[in-house]
Amino acid sequence: MIAGWVVLKGIREWESNDLLEAWVDEQAQIGLKADGSPESEKLREAVRSMLRAGGFKPSGRSKPAQEYLMRGLREGERLPRIFPAVDVLNATSVRIGLPISILQKDLFPDEQVGIRLGRQGESYVFNGGGQEISLENLIVICGGPELLTPIGSPIKDSMIGKITRDHPDALAVIYGPKSCIDPSEMLRIAQGFGENLKKWSKAEDFTFGCE
Repeated sequence: MIAGWVVLKGIREWESNDLLEAWVDEQAQIGLKADGSPESEKLREAVRSMLRAGGFKPSGRSKPAQEYLMRGLREGERLPRIFPAVDVLNATSVRIGLPISILQKDLFPDEQVGIRLGRQGESYVFNGGGQEISLENLIVICGGPELLTPIGSPIKDSMIGKITRDHPDALAVIYGPKSCIDPSEMLRIAQGFGENLKKWSKAEDFTFGCE
């Protein structure tokens, strides 16, 4: 896996507007038009292979996040609207065909991030209804003390990691398969994503990179 990252500081906009609504729909349509093409199918399988490499099975309710969003678009639904930063993430994810996490930056001491496979018995709650996802063998983003606590993944992010008005700094992680995405491409993706996050969420600044 190659991971792109964006650190977003000082989110100031938490309400959507007509211009953002139109932009999100436009990005969704770009992704939908590319859906099913040889290039998109190659990337979709590469993302699944990236997840299978550790023993995880990306199927059923455990599909990569961008596949879940794309399924809704195919069925005539619009992308969900939450608030600008998350709306930009969802629109970007379906357009580029890669899963993305966005998490509270405060959960990562000294701006250090742990990335590993989930361990046997690990899980976290991913929605307000208290539903849990099993993390065994899944790529997970870890923060908290000693970077041991799973907070995000290419499938669903945890409730404890979700950004809110009380946590205006964010860390976004783009999950890319090395078989299809090289460092220069990931840097380009991360930069464009960061620019759109800053624009639509009226953030103070952003930095980006890849590992």
